[in-house]
Amino acid sequence: MPSEIEVKVVREILEMACTEEAFARLRQLLIAEIPAGDPTEGKPETVRTIMIGTKPAPTVEPRRRDSELVALIGCALVGTVIVTLLIVGLGTVVGWIQ
Repeated sequence: MPSEIEVKVVREILEMACTEEAFARLRQLLIAEIPAGDPTEGKPETVRTIMIGTKPAPTVEPRRRDSELVALIGCALVGTVIVTLLIVGLGTVVGWIQ
């Protein structure tokens, strides 16, 4: 007697071929895992193919520490002082030329 589910793996892809009854059981198990707002609601029997893949885990951006904030403020202050000195120096040179 042939199996209800035939399975093969091709290039890291699991392929399954099922009888109608086996597919209906698998479909119901998967649909039961779907959160609220099920897109198959009312017509799960119309689903003939199921594609399952992994989704990447959400990346959590690390929080800035106080030391990083102090360094950022320090760099901004130094940059402001340098730009101010350049502007004053440029104004002085322009005054000498005139």
